[in-house]
Amino acid sequence: MEKKNEKIPNIAAGHSLGEYSALVCSNSISLKDGLKTVIQRNKLMQESAKNNPGSMMAIIGMKKKIIKKICKNFFKNEFAAISSINSDTEIVVSGNKKKLHKIEKICKLLGAKAVFHLSINIPSHCILMKNASKKFSKFLKNIFFKKPDFPIINNVDVKYEKSNKKIKTALIRQLVEPINWKKSINFILKKKKLFYY
Repeated sequence: MEKKNEKIPNIAAGHSLGEYSALVCSNSISLKDGLKTVIQRNKLMQESAKNNPGSMMAIIGMKKKIIKKICKNFFKNEFAAISSINSDTEIVVSGNKKKLHKIEKICKLLGAKAVFHLSINIPSHCILMKNASKKFSKFLKNIFFKKPDFPIINNVDVKYEKSNKKIKTALIRQLVEPINWKKSINFILKKKKLFYY
């Protein structure tokens, strides 16, 4: 990574795919391997979506606990779950398209300010990507991550990892677990001093 004026970040994070950009910027992984990894990730997610078609939608103006209950308690034969917590007022849900439309109607009846369906056919960051995560785990065995030059906050645990194994584990889990973006931003805002790491 080119260091202009000899300055590097104290800490960084990236939302979903952006976590890979952050890892490249921190020299944890080479640009070449980074590109190879995200291409394979996309390929596996696309393949998994063929067997488990779905989509994603952002719900604005509703609390997470209410959305979680709606996903869990209604239409149990169709899957949907929270896949990204972007802020107190923006929650993303992934799952079966039919169920997402039903959840949209319920959320609007309960006072959601808006619901936006994302232009995507992959139900990311939920259990529907389980097969993709297993295959991705095998692929990552041939990719090496070194200790980042500065802390990178991972999307799943909202913590920074230093070892090859733990960085990979976090990236694999990211495929099937929600993005904790709100917690990541709050974590960064609380860190006023440099990381000595």
